Amino acid sequence: MTTRRVAVIGGGVAGLSAAFAASAHGARTTLIESSKRVGMSKALMPLLISKGWAEDNLVLPEARALGKAGVDARTGETVTSIEPREGKIRVESSSRKGASAAFDSVVVCTGAASEAPQLRGLSKPNVFVLSEAADYLRLSGALDAFQTIGVSGPIPLALKLGEILTAKGKRVQIYCGTKGLERQFSGPVAAAIRRSVSSGESAERVMLLDSPIDSILGVARAEAIVSSGSVRTCDAVVVLPGSVPSFPVVDCQRGRGGGLLVDSSMVTTMPGVFAAGDSAEIRFKSGSVPARLFSTSRMGGEVAGTNAAGGRASASPSWSVEQTCFGLELCSAGLSEEEASAMGVDAATETDTATDRRLKGDGERDTFVSMVYDTGTHQVYGMQIAGWRASALSSAAALIVSLGLTVEQLLHSESPYSPGSSHEDSPIALTAGKIGKREGA
Repeated sequence: MTTRRVAVIGGGVAGLSAAFAASAHGARTTLIESSKRVGMSKALMPLLISKGWAEDNLVLPEARALGKAGVDARTGETVTSIEPREGKIRVESSSRKGASAAFDSVVVCTGAASEAPQLRGLSKPNVFVLSEAADYLRLSGALDAFQTIGVSGPIPLALKLGEILTAKGKRVQIYCGTKGLERQFSGPVAAAIRRSVSSGESAERVMLLDSPIDSILGVARAEAIVSSGSVRTCDAVVVLPGSVPSFPVVDCQRGRGGGLLVDSSMVTTMPGVFAAGDSAEIRFKSGSVPARLFSTSRMGGEVAGTNAAGGRASASPSWSVEQTCFGLELCSAGLSEEEASAMGVDAATETDTATDRRLKGDGERDTFVSMVYDTGTHQVYGMQIAGWRASALSSAAALIVSLGLTVEQLLHSESPYSPGSSHEDSPIALTAGKIGKREGA
């Protein structure tokens, strides 16, 4: 039997997973990375602002095991085009122009390119557009000179960066955009975030603003931010750019967000060409969903690498994320109501709150659950959880979405809420019960 040749393009989270999986299934695997290093994690870049973090800390540990796993890793080479009908990819480097390499299948994991907003004043010396590790390091080295910093960018990353800067003693203005929190989170969860920001230890140093940055004012440096008609002084501005999928020239169908459209096997519309991570969009109902979360990238890369090597694997993504925001535990899985509706789901959202009754009188601790479901089938398509012990429910939320469970199946489910809690204390079961009463489930 002939050994399959698999080319993995891109050495991030998805690329590493794909390369290990392809090699483990017997393929002769080559990983091609355009930068000088394999395994750099963009998700860890905000930590470069923290004390003791350097660029070396961003390298995923498994990157050092590629050689042992039988993967030929080549850095400093850029794949410019993929020609699956000829079984070739075009590669360029500083020493080679227009060289080609043969393959049987290819996995595209080239990620996304930064897309900075068009803002007046963006080029001023104390304005930091955080696209690469070097940008974060430049900000870290300059922080001592600043006291008040404006932060703008995608939620929830802007919130996390604001939290890090606040912990370093800075006054932070976080520009969330018009209804920015409510676009990302359900109303009750957004309200819980606002309460956490306004009542925490750093409350006096944080300002959450429901407006975008319109322009940056100053003569030789940024001195103020204009936002929805208001002007606020600052010492520096930090902008987190958006991103757009990036990949070599290839004749494959794209999703609504510009990524390469893939099915559950992570194959594109071109046989032999797979995609994972930020480069991919997964077909879902009548639309597609970007695969841009760390967990989805890792899972998608593994499925793509397995199938590229001739195996059989299927992705069941939950689009799940877990984090803290100014001391508030947050986790989410699946789609928002707006996203689910765009996919053709007759979507609705229900929210309920569970209180750990054992703590009454000693500071009540609430857990908020928002559940997105189909009003016809009662299948759960999304979940957001915030508050007390929310992280304990993150795995349950991910499984519920990825397995396509219904509200009825959650009415009497086990809950990992906390030891000693009864079924009536489960935030997930309580929310499912509320839907059951409303929908007659």
